[in-house]
Amino acid sequence: MYLILVFIFCAIVININKPLQMDELSTFFHCSSKSYHELGNANISGVNMIPPSYFYLMWGIDSLFGLNKILMRVVPLIFGILSIIIVFVLLRDQVDDKTAIFSIFTVFTHCPIFLFSICEARPYSMYFFLVLLFIYISSIKENNIVFFLCIIINLLIPSTFYFGGIYCISICAMVCIYRFINNLPFLKYFVSSTLGWLLFLCLSFPTFLSQVNSTYTSHLKNIHHIHSSALFSLQGMQVYFPITLAILVLISFKRNNSIQVGLFYTFISTSLLLVPIITFLICKFFQFEMFQERYFIPSTFFYIIFYCTIIHRFQLIRIKSSFINIHLVYCFLVLTYLTSSYAKAFSYDDFSKSLKPIQFNDSPVFTFSRRVAFQLSYENYSAYLIVGDKNYSNHMISFSKHLNPIPLDEFYSTLNQMLNDFDQVFYVSTPWVNENLNEIKRRFSANSIIINDLGIIKSNQINSVYSLSKY
Repeated sequence: MYLILVFIFCAIVININKPLQMDELSTFFHCSSKSYHELGNANISGVNMIPPSYFYLMWGIDSLFGLNKILMRVVPLIFGILSIIIVFVLLRDQVDDKTAIFSIFTVFTHCPIFLFSICEARPYSMYFFLVLLFIYISSIKENNIVFFLCIIINLLIPSTFYFGGIYCISICAMVCIYRFINNLPFLKYFVSSTLGWLLFLCLSFPTFLSQVNSTYTSHLKNIHHIHSSALFSLQGMQVYFPITLAILVLISFKRNNSIQVGLFYTFISTSLLLVPIITFLICKFFQFEMFQERYFIPSTFFYIIFYCTIIHRFQLIRIKSSFINIHLVYCFLVLTYLTSSYAKAFSYDDFSKSLKPIQFNDSPVFTFSRRVAFQLSYENYSAYLIVGDKNYSNHMISFSKHLNPIPLDEFYSTLNQMLNDFDQVFYVSTPWVNENLNEIKRRFSANSIIINDLGIIKSNQINSVYSLSKY
């Protein structure tokens, strides 16, 4: 309970001043104020390259209560808490409670991606919980209930996050090998998992194909070269994990050759470790920019198993409590540092505060930045997103009726029309978009548009805001 309360407190501190990020805004527009048919169109638009299960859940919540910033983050927090609980349930069958709690706290303390994802309005926390639940189901004795649970869970995991399918296959393969070696039945388990994958292919894979065929997904390939260092930064633990491991070894005086964590979890942890490695190699070979550490958050469980093994091997729980207390203090310091760092970083990221002095009122606001357009639309400003072509504009419209995409070749004609209806309109320039500002200003002048620079906004998202009016 104390462990859960600590992480809830950290999640609140991190998220209290944190604005909705680009992906979280995408979740909001994906799920809010839609009919079931409109949600289906949003799923296949390709604007959001994530399977539909999480969004159906959030859509249902929106239908009952209406989506807001707090509710969007409470849902993943619940899944994060359930994940901590299920990890503890998994470990207490293998090791004592103290070892389990110590390992969980140590690893999650040193895992920034967990702290970041536990309240993010995206499917990662739900995805983590479902993979852990699958591991738990795989660990119990086969019966008819387990058979049907395996079908459901193998349907839900890849339907929540596509990389979850890789975890399902990896875990299932290792569990089958483990059961075969130990002369345990595994046929029902394999059949039920396979049926779950087939259901996923029937129900959710058409959505994936529609997303792949969209214009937006072309940007996923060949963005930039994937460096080998990406693999070693998995879970964001490349700095803190070795330090912690060194401390564990240094405070060890007595070794115990009997490793308490069973063979089953050795196979499970191996499967969790293989997923990011294999995925990295595939992305490296095909040059797909699809290797992000948050995609592999279930592999965090490998580190916890590893810590349990280390603790038992060196009998860390049996040594003087002062050493354990020193390590726990160290963990609290790391957790405090990460929490304060995230909270401070996000407090400066809310560029909408910089825009408050500007009196947009009901005037149209044009921008090339999705981040700016989504934020302004979320705050009920009349924002217009300039996109590459009509095709992508149609994708965006099917994604959400609250967004106003304008194809680039229609931008200046639309702008002239707006200036006939409004005394002034606004243009927001951003450093994150490859826009030729000098060329845009030249086109403004050619169309008899007065440009008034309202000043450089102190934000990493915005360069400047321009007021536009007719001569």
